[in-house]
Amino acid sequence: MGLLDAPVLAAARTVLDLLGTAATLEIAEPGSYDTATGVASATPDKVAVKVRLESMKASASQGIRVGDMLATIAGNALVADPKTGDRLVVPGRGTFDVVDSKPVMATDEIAIYELQVRR
Repeated sequence: MGLLDAPVLAAARTVLDLLGTAATLEIAEPGSYDTATGVASATPDKVAVKVRLESMKASASQGIRVGDMLATIAGNALVADPKTGDRLVVPGRGTFDVVDSKPVMATDEIAIYELQVRR
């Protein structure tokens, strides 16, 4: 762990805990495959997080559509990296699909995740 990791991780977590909105990140886990029906079942792991949501400017070249949101989550709030296919449930705002996930590093550790989410 780098010299600045601990204070930066603590600051990110504190700010999001104080100012973020309570949400649930549903991390898609591969499930079992039923050979009779040809359907794979998945049971998501649900993780309580605090999130900051903000609008994103649409950009076709960057894969950002009108209505996409940027969701910021503290890096030390998660045990697994968010990925495409996960879902973010924000009470009063709706359910969003994770389209892209970008970790933002402090030095050696992930300080926050920036998720591009879409309804």
